[in-house]
Amino acid sequence: MNQPLALLCLASLAALSLPALAQGTRADFDRAAGLRARFSGKVTRSAVFPHWFGERGEFWYKASLGGGKSEYVVVDPAMKTKRVVTDLSALPGARATLTPLLPSETRGRDAGPETEVVFENLTGEAVKLFWMNGDARVPYGEVKPGEKRPMHTFAGHAWLVVKADGAELCGFVGGEEPGLAKITGEAPKRARRNRGADESLSPDGKLRVTFEGYNVVLKPISGEAGAALTADGTKDNFYGPPVRWSPDGKFFTVARTVPGENRKIPILTSAPKDGGQPTLRMVPYEKPGDRLAVARPRLFDVVAKKQVEMASADALTPNPFYGDAEPTWSVGGESFTFFYNERGHQSYKIVAVDAATGSARAMIDERAKTFIDWTNKVYFYDLPETDEALWMSERDGWNHLY
Repeated sequence: MNQPLALLCLASLAALSLPALAQGTRADFDRAAGLRARFSGKVTRSAVFPHWFGERGEFWYKASLGGGKSEYVVVDPAMKTKRVVTDLSALPGARATLTPLLPSETRGRDAGPETEVVFENLTGEAVKLFWMNGDARVPYGEVKPGEKRPMHTFAGHAWLVVKADGAELCGFVGGEEPGLAKITGEAPKRARRNRGADESLSPDGKLRVTFEGYNVVLKPISGEAGAALTADGTKDNFYGPPVRWSPDGKFFTVARTVPGENRKIPILTSAPKDGGQPTLRMVPYEKPGDRLAVARPRLFDVVAKKQVEMASADALTPNPFYGDAEPTWSVGGESFTFFYNERGHQSYKIVAVDAATGSARAMIDERAKTFIDWTNKVYFYDLPETDEALWMSERDGWNHLY
């Protein structure tokens, strides 16, 4: 064989081996799959999510120690002391029992602060846990009979419990406080359909806010004719719950919502775990530039029976990420506040609105050149007695309370 031909054969063999090298080995894939387990839990005591109690401003928080271990620290600012507690049940309000939901009514909401849910299986068979990512299920293993399994999650995240045969048992939604989810096997009671009506009842019990034809109607409980407060609601821009009354009953707010595009993308499972043919499912997945569903608070004067314009509030919140239509009223009912999270997360505001005039101001205006970690590092605690608030910020490069 002459030299040019030998070089050509070697080059051909080398080219044929390149795809195999590019694909990687089984060990490469195993190493990549285990990356999260190798590096998770290495950073300890990285965050404090306080759970307030008592009259002196005491609070407790969970501190991560690494290696899957943690401890609970109780802080008394007035006495300038802190102590470690090993028994979670000894902490005030440490673990509330979560209400089981029907699977069809198990829906999550925007993620709040980190929390923990302990799933306790009181049935006689193993059950499977799924985190609900929109309409998609994400498996998180199983809980054996009689077993308790703590699960790190976020307030507002929804979890579905499924039997081994695939039958859906119940669901739970995490709260801001650590919760206990008791899986009894009994069918959950249907959620009360008139919850919105209860919320819509005025503080003195004489008036109720209802919604008819996408608009707001204020009705006396006595049965007299109601007053239509709006006429511009449509299916593409409608008024609806939640209703938030001022403590003095002179004002209330509702949500005005513009629906989003509700884009869905196809997910193909080429090799289902239970065998059989490939399956196709549609998963909610909003893309950059898609129109998001946006809900804004709208203010109403009960005595004048009219809507109070909030143009200045809209000007302060031009591009919300879904929006916040669940404002918090001041103790005297003179004003309310709501959150504004800008799409893109470079601006986060606490907006205060004067009830009598509808004028708004940015009580807190947080901005970032990169982005604000709104899922983990936004904390607001109102102190109405002193007209102050605690606010978490990374504005100087470090995470502090102001």
